[in-house]
This record gives sequence, structure tokens and C-alpha cells, in this order.
Amino acid sequence: MKTFRWPVVVVVSGVLAAGILVGTYWDRVDHTAVGVDHAAASGELRSPDIDVRIQGVQALQRIAVESPGDQPAVTSELSSFIRSTAGTAPCADQPVGRDVQAALSALRLRSPAGDLGTVVDLHGACLNDAQMANISLVYANLAGVDFGDANLSWSVLDGADLTGANLGGANLSYAHVVDARMASVNLSGAKTVDINVNYSR
Repeated sequence: MKTFRWPVVVVVSGVLAAGILVGTYWDRVDHTAVGVDHAAASGELRSPDIDVRIQGVQALQRIAVESPGDQPAVTSELSSFIRSTAGTAPCADQPVGRDVQAALSALRLRSPAGDLGTVVDLHGACLNDAQMANISLVYANLAGVDFGDANLSWSVLDGADLTGANLGGANLSYAHVVDARMASVNLSGAKTVDINVNYSR
């Protein structure tokens, strides 16, 4: 006659039930609604109205917070928006627009771990006078970016590709630029108080 081990059955059942409850609790994202909001925000980025574009950037920022699984796509989309909107070399001697600054601020406020390997790609962008203090751009593609007079203090650029970037007059105080690629970088007039460039080349 088969004997049931009720305590074991009860314990296992309890663990499974708890797992289901925890999974339900942590995934309360309405993915259908998020998808609709994401599509709307992406459309706003293409608007001819700068205020609507900023609204789109802010919507994407909220989506990345409310639906962490969407953050890699948002990071990639914001990077593309910055490149296309800021323009590329030859860069005009003027500050970045409010919409580009909003997108940079969104990248600055994100949780880098949530990118899940997605690399920020700003190569060739005109980011004069951009406010990017405390931003994390680890392993980012920053080749040829014009950071003239930008504020990159306390930024983390470890492993980034800065080949040919213009950092003339930029504030790099306390920045972490470990193991970065810095061939042909212009640092003329840059503020480099306590910058860490160990192993960079």
C-alpha cells in the first residue's frame, strides 16, 4: 500500500503557490498598454514641434521605469534620436537643442544595469555645451562626438570608444575614463581635475 508523505506535498505545493504569487506580483505591467504608449512616444520623436519631441522623450523615460523590460529598446531609441537630431560634423558652434538635452538627461537618469548589454551609440553627434554630469556611458560608442564645452564631470566612460572625439573645453573633472579608446582625442582646454584615465589608450 502506497503511503503519501503529506508534509512534503504540502510544502512543495506551498512553494509553488508562493512562486506563482511572487511572479504575479512582480509582473504587473500591462504590456499591451505599454506597447501602445511606446508607439505613440516614438511617433512624437518625429514631430516637427520641439515641445512634442520633448514630450516623447519624457514618455520613453517613464516607459523604461514602469516596464524595465523595455529599457534596452528605449536606450537604443534615445541614442538614435540624439544622433539624428543633434546632427553630425561639421558641427555648428551652438549648444544642443532642448530636445537633445532632454534625451541626454533621460540617459543620465536611467539605471545602466537595465540596458542588458545595449550599448549607447552617439558616434559623430554634435553635443556642444551638453549637460551630462554623472552620466554612465560605459562601453558607449562616442567616436567622433563633438563634446566641446560639455559638462561631463563625474561621468563614467569606462571602455568607451572616444576615438577622434572633441573634448576641447569640456569639464571632465572626476570623470572615470578607464580602459577607453582615446586615439586622436582633442583635450585642449579641458578640465581634468582628478580624472581617472588608467589603461586608456
